[in-house]
Amino acid sequence: MPENASSIWLVAREYEGWASAGGVKDVVHDMARALTELGWQVHVCLPLYGFLKDRVFQEGQRSWTGRSQHPVFRHEGECWTVSSGNLHLHFFRFSSVEHKQGIYTVTLAEQNPALKLVHGNGYPD
Repeated sequence: MPENASSIWLVAREYEGWASAGGVKDVVHDMARALTELGWQVHVCLPLYGFLKDRVFQEGQRSWTGRSQHPVFRHEGECWTVSSGNLHLHFFRFSSVEHKQGIYTVTLAEQNPALKLVHGNGYPD
């Protein structure tokens, strides 16, 4: 580990084994694992999607709760952390993502034409 450095933070929408959609999951996972093997404390920040809630609540601990300070997007939120050695996965729970059953696209179960949610299309946000 480089002198005077203690941790690296990665922000992503995907992480292998948790939120998997495309190649980003592999890059973030492999980078995080390689850095932990070099002795770094690695923190990966991810959205707490609806499909992850049960697992995160079972395996993790609530590590933060509060309100965003953005002047337009004011959300109550919380963070749940799942740690293993030098790797810490931080799942941020906000109303804008906690209902999602997919990462980028609407799932069949979420499809609702009245809300313009069409299976396979991207989320409207």
